[in-house]
Amino acid sequence: MEGRLLLSTGPVPNYSGTGTVQTVILQFGSGVSAEDWLTADGIVHYSYVSYNSTYSGVAYSPSALHGRVVQIVPAGDLQGDFGVDTLFNDGFVTYSYDGTNLDGSGQNRFLGHTIAAIAWPPPTGTPKAVQLVPVGLSGGVDTRFNNGEVTYSTDGTNLDLNGSNSTSSQNSHMVAAPSTVVDMAPVIPPVPTSSGASPPNRGVDTLFADGTVYFSSGGTNLKALKAYNGTLNVVQIVPVGSSVVLGMGVDALLGNGDVYLSTDGMNLGTIGTDQSGGTMVLAYAGSSSADKPTQLFAVGSNGGVDTLFQSGHVYFSPDGSNLGGGGTNQFSYNTGQTVSAYTGTQKVVEMVAYEGGILTQFSGAELYFSPDGKNAGGGSNGSVGTVGIAYGVTGFYIEAGPYVCPVVISYPILPKNPSNPTA
Repeated sequence: MEGRLLLSTGPVPNYSGTGTVQTVILQFGSGVSAEDWLTADGIVHYSYVSYNSTYSGVAYSPSALHGRVVQIVPAGDLQGDFGVDTLFNDGFVTYSYDGTNLDGSGQNRFLGHTIAAIAWPPPTGTPKAVQLVPVGLSGGVDTRFNNGEVTYSTDGTNLDLNGSNSTSSQNSHMVAAPSTVVDMAPVIPPVPTSSGASPPNRGVDTLFADGTVYFSSGGTNLKALKAYNGTLNVVQIVPVGSSVVLGMGVDALLGNGDVYLSTDGMNLGTIGTDQSGGTMVLAYAGSSSADKPTQLFAVGSNGGVDTLFQSGHVYFSPDGSNLGGGGTNQFSYNTGQTVSAYTGTQKVVEMVAYEGGILTQFSGAELYFSPDGKNAGGGSNGSVGTVGIAYGVTGFYIEAGPYVCPVVISYPILPKNPSNPTA
């Protein structure tokens, strides 16, 4: 039995929109499999194949109770197969045996049922789950909380340690104390091309508060191997790429402004190849540039990266390389080259990753949402368009629940019609 996390595969059955954010494939045995797609509109679609019959439908649509889905990841389940852990943007997490009924509000379509993977409603003072990382090959899940704490679950349940795992043979425990972890980036090394080679082991790069980065293949010892051996602090890490063949790697922003990409999450800060088949490239030479990057954002449906520079310019890279444009992107898993996402005259006041895209506040008091990381200041890319959210804005933040997580906007004077700020 296996569960695989992929990105940006398709086509999605009975779906006319664009942009697949994540895909989880579940193999239940000979002739029986299921697949969940999280699309850019926040809807999760499923397809279930049983021998010669195929069934498809919607596993979850955004609701007023839990909002949109942030992540779907494969997780070990009640009977040794793989199911799906779902993280909602209010911090709620569920485990579904068959990848349907993701919020547990109804009946599962094919197998088993859906259970809460954390205590809900959350007990007072409980930190919010903000990231799920599938690790190892046995269905384990690392969960990062907004207080810097990380837990590991062998089966994708009891993520907050406030209950019990699905069976007595499974367990959960803390692997990083509060205030220690800044960010995590899932790593899926390239698939071996040689015949009979073992599948790559899912792992995770973890950025700690002291600026160090370590790689863990099992998710239980987050400091198993140093992923960066340089003397500079690592400021930020983001996942990049979405290829089944080339895997999912990591961009690392160093303290001097340089950004390095590693396809296997190891040897950050170097250029070349390593023993596991990973490739390391310099994604941006910030140390020798007058315009240094200040923030990286994983955006869009294809593992791309938005880079905000000191100048206020923003560039979108489809593969995490050539971050400032003007060169050649390194990897073929995402077609296209780096493009300008914003080079206007206004300054970027703040950018925040939100629901797979980017919210950008400009010095002209305008707030825009780009669902794919392009055209941050307005415009469209084919059928995907940037939306002007509000005008006359003095600030904004993402409200943390306890249920939905709306964008809260501050105005010096409310517009005449808040639902249509241009009115």
